[in-house]
Amino acid sequence: MERFERALDRALGIFAILLFLAVFAVVLAQVFFRYVLNEPLIWSEELARYLFIWLCFLGWVIASRREEHILITALRDRLKPALRRTIPILAELAHLLLALLLLRYGFAMMLRNVKVGTVTLFFPFAVVYAVVPAAALLIAWTAVRHIHRRLREMRA
Repeated sequence: MERFERALDRALGIFAILLFLAVFAVVLAQVFFRYVLNEPLIWSEELARYLFIWLCFLGWVIASRREEHILITALRDRLKPALRRTIPILAELAHLLLALLLLRYGFAMMLRNVKVGTVTLFFPFAVVYAVVPAAALLIAWTAVRHIHRRLREMRA
């Protein structure tokens, strides 16, 4: 399982880098064609927007897997130590609930847009919306793994 987790983290990191490079290349091409060649690309802004949406969801997954989200600790720091240890489990349960809701509604949204085409590109909106259930699955997996690890730590 640990080997799978490392491979998944590596794949997510590589995919994030590739998405960032793609956004950068599309925006750079857009600027070059618009201001140097005076021939703007009609599809570049839309593609950059969709790539950025995917990049944002992927960043959420990576931050969750690394447990690097911003924490507000004012309330937690005032609790007794035993109760303080349960806060991360409650937070992960909230992540899991959100992920399950996003999975359900994101999948439905993706299916509703299979036959709806993007404005200037060649693929359907379902491709754009596919990131929602994909990210939700990864977040749910991560939340379950974190809950399992924290419960194991509490027992030890």
